[in-house]
Amino acid sequence: MTERQYTELAPPVSVEGIGVTDVLRTFITVIVGVVATIMVSVVIVGVAAVEPTSPVIDRAMRVWAQVILFAAGVSVEVRGAEALDPDLAYVIIANHRSAFDIMCLFVALPVPIRFLAKRELFSIPLFGTMLRSARMVPVDRSAADHATINKASGVALSRGNSLVVFAEGTRTPAEEAKAFKKGGFIIAQQHSAPILPVAMVGTGNILAPHGKIVHKADVTIAIADPIPPESAASENVEELVSTTRTIVLDNERRWTPEARNLMY
Repeated sequence: MTERQYTELAPPVSVEGIGVTDVLRTFITVIVGVVATIMVSVVIVGVAAVEPTSPVIDRAMRVWAQVILFAAGVSVEVRGAEALDPDLAYVIIANHRSAFDIMCLFVALPVPIRFLAKRELFSIPLFGTMLRSARMVPVDRSAADHATINKASGVALSRGNSLVVFAEGTRTPAEEAKAFKKGGFIIAQQHSAPILPVAMVGTGNILAPHGKIVHKADVTIAIADPIPPESAASENVEELVSTTRTIVLDNERRWTPEARNLMY
């Protein structure tokens, strides 16, 4: 895999301002998203009922993400994918800038992935059934059951699925980056899984945290070198959190359009 891997879903365009085109794009993205989610949910639930580990589940989720990103006019560039070993299951530690982060990761990462997802999502008709069928890991933020989360995470990793953890815990603008939570790092240590630091760059330009308008945007997914299990085990959790957060946020700053203009 090359240093630069592109998934071109739409041409580059400015995301400044809100106009009629943005409102129309938002409407189209919502409609496409609802239809795509219903169709893919039916496929995943049906396939999982017959073969819970079928690769069709991962392909369906990737198609779902591609369709929604295409509707939104998003172009995804991947940096550092050559660092990934497709035979390993990672705990992927990422920053969280937008509701579109999930779709971008499905498109960008060449490995099967599962998410720690808010428990409330599992109560949505059909969509919640799909999440359970795909073996996503539910998290109750008000009273996290760490033993249950750890067990479900271990099952996902043992099946060869990498686990995505948005370590800030919530969507946050880049300039307000929050401290990383320890949960994902503890999971990695307890299950001897390599940690993969991933920076989401520019996804907040598609749809800002708590925003309502979808914009065209160019996104970069910057994948750093994995932290091997033995290295993660040799550090205490606080050190591991600090090291990984520095890697992720440094990469986020490095691949902003402004920083890249200075490099080139």
